[in-house]
Amino acid sequence: MLNNRVFVAHSVNFDYSFLKNELKLSGYELNCKKLCTVRLSRKTFPGLPSYGLGNLCSSLEIPLQNRHRAGGDAAATVILFEKILAADGEAIHKFLKRGSKEQALPPNLPKEEFEKLPETTGVYYFHNRKGKVIYVGKAVNIKKRVSGHFSNNSTGKQKQDFMREIFHIRFIECESEQAAFTLETQEIKRIWPQFNRAQKRYEPLFGIVHYNDQTGFSRLALKKLNNKRESNFQVKTLLEGQELLRKLVTEHELCLRLAGIPKSKEHCIETDCVCCKTNKRHIKIYNKKVEAALTSLMDVMMTYVQSNKLAEANQLML
Repeated sequence: MLNNRVFVAHSVNFDYSFLKNELKLSGYELNCKKLCTVRLSRKTFPGLPSYGLGNLCSSLEIPLQNRHRAGGDAAATVILFEKILAADGEAIHKFLKRGSKEQALPPNLPKEEFEKLPETTGVYYFHNRKGKVIYVGKAVNIKKRVSGHFSNNSTGKQKQDFMREIFHIRFIECESEQAAFTLETQEIKRIWPQFNRAQKRYEPLFGIVHYNDQTGFSRLALKKLNNKRESNFQVKTLLEGQELLRKLVTEHELCLRLAGIPKSKEHCIETDCVCCKTNKRHIKIYNKKVEAALTSLMDVMMTYVQSNKLAEANQLML
């Protein structure tokens, strides 16, 4: 019955996901083209107050009986689809073209907003109908990551409710993944979005700390945080902290041993390695390098602060 057919529904991914799952449990693989009458209605009948099935039927004078029952909703959707066909059949052909994102996107999200997303590192925001932020995420490639949210047909109610609540997308580009991570974490704590669950209980586990050792060397180290220990920069995982510390060592020509990183073949075997010399001149030179590394950490934090202010300004505008 369904082979080589086009599956049509109001919020099509919602219905399709459940049907696909039930058929899979029975040993069948559903894979057919889809058409969403929510997205088609927005394209064909722009400017209506609402595109929920009930309100849409009122606006277009479509009889709707037994609301929220399979038979009643399906019968109304058939009439709605006939009106769309009569008004703009060409739109349907565009929606069905290979490579079209129309059927993968949330029913209420304008395609134009998705197309404007950059393929750069940053933080993105999903907004509901009233403009309230309901989800904040970070990505190395914003467009690819956002597309990933919409690429599967999970049958979970949480995922389906999430998709139907997305009306707009906003983004802020960041200079690095670390800056994006910091901004995302702070924004989740500030806004407390409805669908961000993973980081609502997040507390940084590791941090880059700065101290002076007994010989006078200024040192950076990655330490596990506790109530008594303060850090210059906090990270979520040990791996992120190690990558950040190694980046500082490389960029500012610091000593691996003095940064608490295990010795390698490239360090600490040459006679001119700074960690092998403890005279005041070498210590002073090395400490200035550490000071520069700390300044670069502050620059990352300033990037976050500026981005955060921009985010607040955009939020007020919305």
